[in-house]
Amino acid sequence: MTNTPLEIFTVTPGRRYRFRMINAFASVCPAQITIEGHSMTVIATDGEPVHPVEVNTIISFS
Repeated sequence: MTNTPLEIFTVTPGRRYRFRMINAFASVCPAQITIEGHSMTVIATDGEPVHPVEVNTIISFS
């Protein structure tokens, strides 16, 4: 756990949003990304398209 405050994004219901997630410190600090009450669709990894996969959590490693 960390004492860092959670980031808050304000969004409009019914719309789709694309978030590009970059974890520059992945080798020393993996990041877990979750959007409470929502699933996410992974469409690319390391800049390369992938077959879309629906997930609840993303863990970013190096």
